[in-house]
Amino acid sequence: MKKKKGRAMKIIVVLLFLGAVITFVGKSGVLTTVQKETEILIDVNQFAKITPEELIAIMGEPISKEEWNFTTSKGKFPTTSYYYDNYEFLVINDMVVRMNIRSDKYFDDNAESIKFSTKKSILKMLNIKYDPNRTKLVADTGVSLRFQPVSDKVADVWCSLMDGKNKTIDEIKVTFDLTYLD
Repeated sequence: MKKKKGRAMKIIVVLLFLGAVITFVGKSGVLTTVQKETEILIDVNQFAKITPEELIAIMGEPISKEEWNFTTSKGKFPTTSYYYDNYEFLVINDMVVRMNIRSDKYFDDNAESIKFSTKKSILKMLNIKYDPNRTKLVADTGVSLRFQPVSDKVADVWCSLMDGKNKTIDEIKVTFDLTYLD
């Protein structure tokens, strides 16, 4: 009888210990495989200063194209916009100089905005590595956020139509070449 009680106590102690370990590990995430990393929305680096032919090779034929003149303080530039669902690519002098990323809500008020967790996570969503020695936050108004300079391939990231309180964005402008744009 004494052996059965001793054995039962050992089993109870082992089960309590295992329960405590599982609870601790679950809370700390040591053994969990789910990582809370920022999901990459799109790798913008692949579009930096590429030709329209290279753009089409990556994205396929656009839904539509529009030729127009982009006027900035730097001049008036013949521009072709290539439209792909939520993406617009601006081509000036045969190279992609900017891409605009728009949320579903940009087109439909009942749809979803792009969500972010931190300001730096916005860059990660675009597959841009944050470099504290280079990347500077130059504007943060709560409805707009701008990084400049950003990286070797990206000159400027401008988040407009933003809700800083709810951490949502409806338009991100990624500029690869500031020669033409302000």
